[in-house]
Amino acid sequence: MKTLPLVVTLGCGILLASCNGRTTSIANEELRAENERLTAELTAATQENSIIAKQRDEARMENQRLKEQIRGISKQLAGLNLGYGLSFGDGHISVSQDLAFSKGSDALNERAKAAIHDLARQLKGADYADTHIIVVGHTDTTPVVKPTTREKFGDNFGLSAMRSASVVRELVKAGISGKRVRGAFRGEHSPAKSNTTADGKKANRRVEIFLHVAEK
Repeated sequence: MKTLPLVVTLGCGILLASCNGRTTSIANEELRAENERLTAELTAATQENSIIAKQRDEARMENQRLKEQIRGISKQLAGLNLGYGLSFGDGHISVSQDLAFSKGSDALNERAKAAIHDLARQLKGADYADTHIIVVGHTDTTPVVKPTTREKFGDNFGLSAMRSASVVRELVKAGISGKRVRGAFRGEHSPAKSNTTADGKKANRRVEIFLHVAEK
């Protein structure tokens, strides 16, 4: 009978050792799972960084390509033989509305039509075969107030849109494929100069022709 407490104590010691072993095993499994999770997150982060670096490099290359494209187009445009009412600006051709249109009208005069046809013959050449042509209409800040003009155009947006359309239409008549040409309009909202002077307003009354190299 005196040996019983020893046996009980020994039994408890064995049970405690077994509990500690299970606790250690569970802790090890949790550490292993956490390590696997962290490893997976690190791998994903590394892959994401690689993708971002690739996108950054591609963006830099695209930016450089666009700069070279703009320089090439500007050089080509500068070499064009422009006619009446047309002038070469910063990477584009400008059609002076004061020379090409009557006041409050979207109809091109005959001299401007002839100049646009001459331009179209050049743009149909091999050097420009891969270009798209964007025609953008602008006005000064003078509102459209004459009743007949207001009825036809509504406002400066309408007037700039119709003048852009007239130039687009004339380019197509001259043989430029309609698939190459796109019209746009800005009204008074993209001035080339300040509208506070007569010369500034004159410069803002214009239709601009941009060339864009088509993606192959």
